[in-house]
Amino acid sequence: MTHAAVLRRSTAGVPAAQVADRLCATAVVLLGLDAGALCVLQAPQVSVPVGISGDLALVAEQVQFTAGEGPCWTAYDSGTPVLVDDLSAPGSPAQVRWPVYVAELVRVTPWRGLLALPVRVRLGVPVVLVAYSEAPLAALGPPLQEWPAVVTALAEVLEAVTAAAAERPLWLDSSSAWRRGRVWMAEALLVRSTPGLEPSPALAAMRTYCAVEGGTVDEVAEQLLSGTLTAVQVLGLPRGPD
Repeated sequence: MTHAAVLRRSTAGVPAAQVADRLCATAVVLLGLDAGALCVLQAPQVSVPVGISGDLALVAEQVQFTAGEGPCWTAYDSGTPVLVDDLSAPGSPAQVRWPVYVAELVRVTPWRGLLALPVRVRLGVPVVLVAYSEAPLAALGPPLQEWPAVVTALAEVLEAVTAAAAERPLWLDSSSAWRRGRVWMAEALLVRSTPGLEPSPALAAMRTYCAVEGGTVDEVAEQLLSGTLTAVQVLGLPRGPD
């Protein structure tokens, strides 16, 4: 059975909003890796996870988004795959290229090998698959060598799903994408709270807050929206008189 056939079969009977999750998980298996995230890139340092293979894959994606650096954007900018044999190896180029991202990823996940693959889908926005392994890539067997065929098949199936959609492809509306949408709501809250503040600096402020206080941008967004965290705290603005 071809990779495309395996990917198509994996989505049989799956609700449209969960198709990207299932395709991502199946592609990870075909690659012989352990976890992955399928991301749509909307702007520099702005990504939306539309497909997630599991909880630790979600953690890894949130670490990358919070750091504002990582293989997802590098793969998009270069237009070529990014392979990291071992993130934690002394002298790994990844530690120089993405110091904040690598340090936090190694701290909170078991992932050591990494593969970021542009998925060439005619969607109007770039798509990248970032897949992770607990072992260094050099220790993996033949499945990893299949990545060109796997990513081509993934693009083919996503194209078919997109073409079949009457309007907006529902695979873009996964639960992980919805969660990232909460960040844009929190961003808008910060913009409304501060005259002259633009969305990009508002997102940067959330990232800076995370760098100082810990946590992820997604967590900070939820705290802002629930009222347990204020715009003043995140933006570092002086408090007015009580």
